[in-house]
Amino acid sequence: MAFTGHEDHTIPIEEGAALTAEFRKKFSTQPKGYFFSKDTIQSMLDQTGSVGIRFYFGAASDGKLKLVFVGVESNENDIITETVGDSGFLCPPNCGSTNVLNS
Repeated sequence: MAFTGHEDHTIPIEEGAALTAEFRKKFSTQPKGYFFSKDTIQSMLDQTGSVGIRFYFGAASDGKLKLVFVGVESNENDIITETVGDSGFLCPPNCGSTNVLNS
């Protein structure tokens, strides 16, 4: 299957809330999420041939889950010749207001 960059990955907020609630229940000592800036995400999308972004799960030396992300070409290959992303701001403490995705 070739990627086009127009795939729809949206879900209703209720489904997202259920997924994040289940994660918090099973992995209560892990971060709830990470914030990545628009500029960082855009830099992945602006790479030559990029039609999207792939997120990989990683782990820091302290055992906390991390996300590593990379631009992806239409042939499904990662763009590993340029920058990859990490070092997002942890939630908590950077969660913003309490809502159905983070409470």
